[in-house]
Formats: sequence, structure tokens, C-alpha cells
Amino acid sequence: MVVINIDEQKCTGCGDCIKTCPPEILYINGNKSHVKEDLVPECLGCQSCVVVCPEAAITITD
Repeated sequence: MVVINIDEQKCTGCGDCIKTCPPEILYINGNKSHVKEDLVPECLGCQSCVVVCPEAAITITD
């Protein structure tokens, strides 16, 4: 199973990751990006959220 981790210390809540995620697994809450845990199985593993994050706050592992 894929694990999506967002480092809340690095995340600025810019929303770039949300805009680029095809299955819409990410959302903003409290000015930070978060993962909709129930949708993680839908993750394509495309890493678009990782690539677009200007703060390098997101990692995806399997």
C-alpha cells in the first residue's frame, strides 16, 4: 500500500499539490495540506504532488 506523508513543518498550504492530484486525495485544513486517508488506495503513485510542492513537504512510499 502507498503511504503519503506531508511534513506539516514544511507545508505552507499553497494548495499546488491539491490542484495536481488526479484522484483528489489531498485537501487543505488549517492552512496545511492533509491526506484523505480513505482515498489513499486510489493514489496513482504519479508523484505529481511531490514534484509540484515548492517546499518538498510531500513524500510517497510503497
